[in-house]
Amino acid sequence: MDNNNYNRIVFRLCCIALIVTSMTFAIRAGILGQLGSEFGLTDTELGWVNAMAFLGFPVATMVGGIIYNAIGAKKLVALAFICHLLGLVLTITADGFWGLLVSTFLIGFANGAVEAGCNPLIAEMYPKNTTTMLNRFHVWFPGGIVIGALASNFMSGAGLNWQWQVALILVPTVIYGAMLIKAQFPRFDTRTHSTSSNIRHLFTPLYIFLIACMTFTATTEFGT
Repeated sequence: MDNNNYNRIVFRLCCIALIVTSMTFAIRAGILGQLGSEFGLTDTELGWVNAMAFLGFPVATMVGGIIYNAIGAKKLVALAFICHLLGLVLTITADGFWGLLVSTFLIGFANGAVEAGCNPLIAEMYPKNTTTMLNRFHVWFPGGIVIGALASNFMSGAGLNWQWQVALILVPTVIYGAMLIKAQFPRFDTRTHSTSSNIRHLFTPLYIFLIACMTFTATTEFGT
């Protein structure tokens, strides 16, 4: 099998992982009210649970950006798979606020790890048509939102509880996890980008400003 075929397989794997990412947003939004009713959560507690998805995402993208060159894209996407699997299973088996809090953070972290691993990988696999391939990759985010929203609406109408809706996301999760086992990720020259330079970039004024804004927003919206 030539490199082009390997790249196509890895690209499809990335697209399925992104579908999982967007399905978690769509389905969790659809079941949030059910979670509140079943576990007797207040609006504030629901807000904190929902916020964990948006906290885990930037944490993973920042950490993933730092360690990408050190561990490689395959291990970073594998980390996303592990966190997706754990987060979804813990959500299904959650028995209250803290279980939902931890599981939602893991899912958010997995979503961010997918972005941190797949975006630079695709850019390096397709240096001559990077924009086209990244656009093809990212079209699956709204695609997954539509798939998740329609599935959630259909399953709710059919009387299936929220656990079944979350379990549905395990299907594409297992698919991209199985693809990871045999997928041969391309190797790139790491001399052009180093882990130390990635760390230095985190301390640029723009990053510091964004972190400050994120912290202020989280404190304002969900602080007590």
